[in-house]
Amino acid sequence: MNWLHYLLEANIYLAVFYAFYCLFLNKETHYTLNRVYLLLSCTVAFILPLVQVSALKPAAESAQQTYVTIATNSHNNTTPALVNYQPPVSHFTVHDAILYLYITGMAVMALLLLIKIGKLIKMTTRGNTILNDKYKLIGIESSNAAFSFFNYLFIGTKINGSDTIIRHELVHIKQKHSADIIFIEILRIVNWFNPIIYFVQISLKTVHEYIADEQTAAHETDAITYSSFLVDNAYGINGSSITHSFFNYNLLKKRIIMLNQKRSGNLARLKYLVAVPICAGMLCASTLAFSKDYALIDLAPVHHQPALPTLADSIPKVKSQQNDTHLQPPPPPIFVKDTYVDLFNYLNKTITYPKSELKTNQAGLVALSFDVKAQGKIANISITKNAGTAFNQQVLQALKTYPGTVNETVGRHKMIVYFCTDYYKFIKTPDAAELKAPDYDFSLMVFGASKYPFMPPYKTNKKATNVPAAQVEINHTTKFPPPPPPAPPVSMQADTPIRATTDIFNKYVARNVRYPAIDRDKKIGGRVIAAFDVVDGKINDPQIVRGVEPVMDGELLRAIKAYDGTLDLKDGHYSIPTLFQVVDYKGSNQVVVSHLPEANTADKPAKQSAGFSTAVSLNEVVIVAYPSQIK
Repeated sequence: MNWLHYLLEANIYLAVFYAFYCLFLNKETHYTLNRVYLLLSCTVAFILPLVQVSALKPAAESAQQTYVTIATNSHNNTTPALVNYQPPVSHFTVHDAILYLYITGMAVMALLLLIKIGKLIKMTTRGNTILNDKYKLIGIESSNAAFSFFNYLFIGTKINGSDTIIRHELVHIKQKHSADIIFIEILRIVNWFNPIIYFVQISLKTVHEYIADEQTAAHETDAITYSSFLVDNAYGINGSSITHSFFNYNLLKKRIIMLNQKRSGNLARLKYLVAVPICAGMLCASTLAFSKDYALIDLAPVHHQPALPTLADSIPKVKSQQNDTHLQPPPPPIFVKDTYVDLFNYLNKTITYPKSELKTNQAGLVALSFDVKAQGKIANISITKNAGTAFNQQVLQALKTYPGTVNETVGRHKMIVYFCTDYYKFIKTPDAAELKAPDYDFSLMVFGASKYPFMPPYKTNKKATNVPAAQVEINHTTKFPPPPPPAPPVSMQADTPIRATTDIFNKYVARNVRYPAIDRDKKIGGRVIAAFDVVDGKINDPQIVRGVEPVMDGELLRAIKAYDGTLDLKDGHYSIPTLFQVVDYKGSNQVVVSHLPEANTADKPAKQSAGFSTAVSLNEVVIVAYPSQIK
């Protein structure tokens, strides 16, 4: 509810400004300055929430880098399409109630203002007389009312001393006091729930009367004579609340007191300068005390490290290793099917970067296909994409010497290995397009430069779910497992609208999730998976379905619950994996030092709401933290 947070913050500042006025400026006779202060404070109070000074934010935030990987994981996780979906029933929420109540209040206040203006317009048609070729004098038959509205002056025929009253009302007209009142009336419509705005309006109208009395008394013999005139004519009729009525019983005593009060000296003007540090203090509070995303102006933006690139975005150029003073981010995570974990870890340790290609900074991408036999053995290995003899031999030799098995279904499978000395240059090459291909079982990255870390062993507690089951005797008591879900339709495959529509949400999670300090210090990391329903573009019932550690799980859940935007997705059940990693230096290299907690319960079954039989996995978000201080 960003709109509500904005209104609450603005009204807090308005209350502070008005409290300062009542304590220090209310009794001063610098009426014009008081008028300016009241108008400016109302304006600034609604501008401050839109301004922030990012440089004031704690430096500790720079110790964490976050980035979003756009590499699809639809082929590495069981994320079939939605089936058997039942349209959800919409519910009336507290947010809806507050919104409708606020709009109703605004509508009532706007209607009352239009009625008041309509009555004044109707009165102007009764006849008028031009005064000084600029002001219209409207005579009201058999009335003792006197008031003004913009350049219209309404005065009753029963009033005595009309010249003095007209002189008083002309001050309101010349100084355009009615424009101030309309401005405050509009603020009343927006802030009808805040009593402070009503007090501000009363104070502003009082200042208007002080100004008019001061200038009118200057034309009289003395202030006492004018004060006597006010007392003698204290029984007139008030005009509309949006007009400046000469006869205002509530202000009569204050007007006479201020008219005869000793004028404030020049030193009193210094009080108005105190508003500057008050405004600066509230600007700092707006930046530090309020967590918001509706700030439009940043007076002093903090200079963060360059934004980390993603596969879907254009990648900024990276300085050479000799001149680069920024920390190099770790490579995007590699998604591995659980049935290939052992093979992946073996290849990760066995494959090395060819020395000749490393000297020339040559990159390459090797794609292979192979058969998985009934016993899980790998056979019939062939190269489907050639990267050069040296690269091919490294991969073939490692794959052929693999002593273990893979718990995969019998048949033909594919894998990909890419060698590079500079990942950010590599993904700009035509070969990098192969990384988006959805039909590879897993991929492996081999780096040939010291500024990149070796890939850590891939850990998982999950057992293979697609291993062929042993043959069993079938009888009337045999329970068959449900059939496998259908393959995702084209609209859910990689490089389709789901990638673009979730990119904003993924980046929101990356910006707002903070690596828990307790986990960062203990170097605890892992993959947390959250699931939620999307109903009419809104996130509903977010839950952690695979966790790492309670504080870490709660931080991800907090960020998702705070998301107030919409997702351009079909109504259904979705999940978003988030990888937490702690990265530190070992010499000049960066290495991933995080690990799962000792007692990990990462394999809780996913809870799906009624009407949803499967969950569609969104792109993974990576949260990176550094335990040592970054200089």
